Amino acid sequence: MAKRAEDRIKLPRWDKFVVDVLENKGIIFMKGGKPDKLFRVATFEGAKRAADMLTKVKVKNWILFSVEGWERSVALMATGILLRDLGDVVVRLYVENGSGGADGMFPAMDNPDKDQIKAFIQDVKA
Repeated sequence: MAKRAEDRIKLPRWDKFVVDVLENKGIIFMKGGKPDKLFRVATFEGAKRAADMLTKVKVKNWILFSVEGWERSVALMATGILLRDLGDVVVRLYVENGSGGADGMFPAMDNPDKDQIKAFIQDVKA
């Protein structure tokens, strides 16, 4: 499984957001030291499966997170806070639930489609 992001990079606003807003109910994983991809998935269980999948296919330099159980507006705030914590790094954003403004769709983790996952992996590795 991927290591927690806090072990590799500092995310001060995210840490505060998780405590103050999410009541310590957010999950985040990271692979690599300089993330250039940000993945948002709907559920904590989906986040664990997605982190395993990304690690297995050797995708590098990503942050994957979930704020399961919160409204769309909270998920958007969480995304914005992570992007702000990352600073001037250019990040491609992928979301599982198809929110606007994303660079791509993350495959549905509750019922993954092999063709959709294959196309996603090719896009991410490009």
